[in-house]
Amino acid sequence: MDLSRVLFTDVLRDVRLAWRSLTATPLVTLVAVASLALGLGANTAIFSVVDGLFLRTLPVRDPDRLVLLTDASASHVRAWSYAVWREIQSRPGLFGRSAAWSFTRFDLAPGGETQNVEGMWASGSLFDTLGVRAIAGRTLQDDDDRPGGGVNGPAVMISYRFWQRRFAGAPEAIGRTLPLDGVPFVIVGVTPPGFTGPEIGRAFEVIAPLATEPLVRRQDSFLADTGTTFLTIVARLADGQSADAATASLRTVQPRIRDATLGDIGRFGSPAAIARYMQAPFVLAPGGTGFAGARDLRQLYQRPLQAVMAVVALLLLIACVNVANLLVARAMARRHELSLRLALGASRWRLLRQLAVESAMLYAAGAAAGFLVATWSGRLLVR
Repeated sequence: MDLSRVLFTDVLRDVRLAWRSLTATPLVTLVAVASLALGLGANTAIFSVVDGLFLRTLPVRDPDRLVLLTDASASHVRAWSYAVWREIQSRPGLFGRSAAWSFTRFDLAPGGETQNVEGMWASGSLFDTLGVRAIAGRTLQDDDDRPGGGVNGPAVMISYRFWQRRFAGAPEAIGRTLPLDGVPFVIVGVTPPGFTGPEIGRAFEVIAPLATEPLVRRQDSFLADTGTTFLTIVARLADGQSADAATASLRTVQPRIRDATLGDIGRFGSPAAIARYMQAPFVLAPGGTGFAGARDLRQLYQRPLQAVMAVVALLLLIACVNVANLLVARAMARRHELSLRLALGASRWRLLRQLAVESAMLYAAGAAAGFLVATWSGRLLVR
């Protein structure tokens, strides 16, 4: 017990001496902290963007088991018509689970000035497919995904951020009515705070069942239009199923799916367009790190971010060199002080520990300031 008290007293004395030493040369300390803050903050901000766009997986269950439906004719993950989704949905043996969604905008105003929010049309199987649970209430289910809504009418889920902003996180929000373009929907659940949507770079506020889309869009509904491709289709591989095996199963039924969904292409398309539609093989792309929107963002920002990452890494190297030079110059200026302390009986270990504490405090201050720089610059980069 006495030993721990002695160690604590020594450390406290070292911290006090380090503080006096650093404040005795405020200009040197300020320049060192500013250099570290700029270097660490810039690197942290850029790496946060790189991590979110290229490295981090979606906050869902087993993201590596998710695949996206596309085909060989598309340069990126393509969109599909509702007819294609219905064909995939009618064949549950192809995958463990599958789902479809599309982003849209909803007007929440009951009348007068519009109140537009980001929204999604999603199949009732989306949350089960992703493995996401509601933080309050329940998630959308297959029973909600019916024309006209479920047994209790059209259902809707809201995001955690929307729940906090509009309802102050009140549990009573579950069961309340939310008008979507003038059509009343009942709030059945709230998504968890870490889930901002299935596409990186685009967040939602409201999710409504896909089959209720005609209630809102009426005669402009996309569901009966086989020529409109607006849905992204995701699937979760079954236990023990590989992506290659799922692709082989999918291509086995591809001719029937293509033939059943020709629609406007078959009626009005050219023979070449029909041939491309029928022959382009289905492809399953990995979906664990974000979906269609994320891939577009990656293609757009990959090279610029790589260049910026190299620049900020060089900036951090320069900052470290500058701080090292400052500390060397400061140590040279303190030679008389250190020699005098040695002459008075201080051990070399005692002086080394004191200098280490000073450096630690200096770098801690630089890291704290760098956190503030990273927070501010990170928000600026996202904007």
